[in-house]
Amino acid sequence: MAVNASKSRDRFVNPYSFVPFPRLVERREPPGHDRAHTAGDAALYSGRITVEWQLLTPLLLPSSWSDERWLDSAGRLSLPGSAMKGALRSLHEAMFGGCLRIFDGDFVPGYRDPAQGRAVSDGWRLAVVTDSNAGRPTKVRLCDGDPIWVDATSLLDAYRKAGLDLPTSGDTFEIEGGAIEGTVGRKEMPRVRSVNDIAAGGERRDDAGRSVVLITDAAVRRLRREPRGCFWAVGTLTDQMRDVGSEPARRFWQACEGSNDRRELLRNTERWADKPWAVKVPWQQAGRDVVLGQRFGATGYLHPGEAIWIKLTDGIVEELSLAQIWRHSGKGALKTRIPPSFVPCLTDAAEQAKGLCLSCEVFGAADTSGVDSGKGRNVGYAGHVRIGSACSEGVVKPVPVRLAPLGMPRPGAGIFYLRDPGARPNLEVNESPTEWEGSPARQVRGRKYYWHGDPDAQAEYWQAELGTRASVRPRHEARPHHLNNKLATPRDLVPTGTRFTQTITVDGITEEGLRSLLAAIDPYRILQRLGADAAGRTYATHLGGGKPFGLGSAAAEVTSCVITSVAERYTSAAPTAFDWSSTTTEIAQLSQRAGRFLRACASLSRILDVDGLGEWRHHVSYPPAATWDEPGSRTFDQNYRYFAKNDGRRLETFTRDWRPLPVLPDDPASTFDPTLPVAVDQRRQPGRRPR
Repeated sequence: MAVNASKSRDRFVNPYSFVPFPRLVERREPPGHDRAHTAGDAALYSGRITVEWQLLTPLLLPSSWSDERWLDSAGRLSLPGSAMKGALRSLHEAMFGGCLRIFDGDFVPGYRDPAQGRAVSDGWRLAVVTDSNAGRPTKVRLCDGDPIWVDATSLLDAYRKAGLDLPTSGDTFEIEGGAIEGTVGRKEMPRVRSVNDIAAGGERRDDAGRSVVLITDAAVRRLRREPRGCFWAVGTLTDQMRDVGSEPARRFWQACEGSNDRRELLRNTERWADKPWAVKVPWQQAGRDVVLGQRFGATGYLHPGEAIWIKLTDGIVEELSLAQIWRHSGKGALKTRIPPSFVPCLTDAAEQAKGLCLSCEVFGAADTSGVDSGKGRNVGYAGHVRIGSACSEGVVKPVPVRLAPLGMPRPGAGIFYLRDPGARPNLEVNESPTEWEGSPARQVRGRKYYWHGDPDAQAEYWQAELGTRASVRPRHEARPHHLNNKLATPRDLVPTGTRFTQTITVDGITEEGLRSLLAAIDPYRILQRLGADAAGRTYATHLGGGKPFGLGSAAAEVTSCVITSVAERYTSAAPTAFDWSSTTTEIAQLSQRAGRFLRACASLSRILDVDGLGEWRHHVSYPPAATWDEPGSRTFDQNYRYFAKNDGRRLETFTRDWRPLPVLPDDPASTFDPTLPVAVDQRRQPGRRPR
């Protein structure tokens, strides 16, 4: 039964969906450049296209826009052609089955461990990194058998008595205190009498017999519900050394994929510039203001002096971990999860022999594989398009905003990114179908695309619906609970309604290439002929950043297209103008070059439509943990709860729900429910006021 969106506050629309891949990438020999101005070549075209863009939602400027002087002395704003080219090429690739130019085929995600520890009986023990190469550990010093779990607060007190500040992971010392059998079958030291001869990690080489502490961001607590129950693992170092091979180091790097520390590192490298990759990060016990110690960032890099868990099998290091309950690597690299022909053009010998995809023919291609690096060879193809800057028609006054935290993409979330397996697979306890498993590797759904959803209109809608005195903020604006979040940053927006004019030049382009370029600029040319009622619809492209927030939606109109054939340009005083407005035979022509591209266009006809969500257009959000009765609250923004509740994981006594992302239908005219149920936090008290 259909759900009435105006009455529903317990459903949401994920900000993105996926445009399916065609069966294969059609490659052909490109026209080249040596004969572009040959009189006999009437099949190639040159000229210029004038485009007018209008912002339908605010455009997020990069943090460097002022330093790069995007605003001239008269107050007019210019968007660089390189940025505009990226948006046009991305849409062109999606529409016409282009290869995957930006593609890390070796990517494998990392996942949090389920709640089961790494036991010493399984070969796990503490160790300290002694040697590394550019952050990749190559040798470790082992600790002896079982560690002692030391009360973190008591260790902090002992440090302060010794006149020192915070315990730091990897510190070595001599420790005194009574060890007892803990309630979870391990040795615990609830009270530290003293610590002496404290040395920071990596400062000493004569560490055998000394104790070393491992501090993590995943506190191991007593089973008793005491507020202080946080313990650190402390081991006794031996003189035994072990080499670390490249494979366990690689899996450790992959396990850190998706960690907050890795995202922070990639987002703001300047934060780490004055320190090595092994950055110490304060750790706070939940609900308390006291900082109990410092840990090293889980970035994937390890340096001498860092304490870690290692797994030994027959004396060989097999695995590395930063905690007993930490993270693990998925299986099946990204390159095994896409159709083989979708590898980037010029990077695969077999595909290179076939030529280029239409997108690479139009926009250009280069070999990014690195195979010929250092050999004095460079394989590439210059495109036939030059994208000029888009200049505002009037004065632009950017609007400052504190942007809400914008997380890194998480392709490891198979519940959204991978094709739905349909029937529940047979799972072992603690296995989840959302994780990237081994053979056969489930394929990725397609190209990721964001819905258009005006954040300001959404805020106005819920403000009117709820009638609350508190203001409902647009979803791109930081909320009060983001005050101390380092990922909430000051940025600038270009106001809705701003118009830009741009000139695009083409030279030596084929008719198919030209028509496909015009369709990428104005998708209406193709989408109007797919059977859906396209009259009155507005199709838009995303420009700039902030796509998950609905920022940067822009509609384009080709206002002028002065195109002539290359042959006539040099042989005729009055060359015949190319009839660019005719689209009657365009699909048939493009199918000859791009293959079966219409399935992708059917999906794009919904997701590029500014009103493609219909009555659900105001329900766009990353998976919330509260209903729309409190949009933007702290609980509402706890997106991780959805994945924890609906990941299909098999547990000892039951199996969690499995709620994958809805699939865009092939028929653009069919009915489609884009929503999912909100994963409400059941632990909240009924009637509790929004925070």
